[in-house]
Amino acid sequence: KFYFKPYDPSSIEAPVAGNVIRIAYLDDSKVTINGVDATDKVRLYTLDGRSVAASYQVDGAAITVSIEALEPGTYILNVDNKQSFKILK
Repeated sequence: KFYFKPYDPSSIEAPVAGNVIRIAYLDDSKVTINGVDATDKVRLYTLDGRSVAASYQVDGAAITVSIEALEPGTYILNVDNKQSFKILK
């Protein structure tokens, strides 16, 4: 037997705009992360878990990460253990 509850759209909460972290490629050499705190740390990893040195610059609620020195491939960009993103070089 299956029992269903009536759907109540008012029970769905909208996401909080301040907690959304977004990334954007500026060009082949930089990635910008928006919606972060100035104190957030950025870590870059290869797919096999090795940490890669990443230089980044903080500008208010945005962090710009230089990926120019990286070898072509796929990397995991971690923002202060809050959220991770897959980036391609």
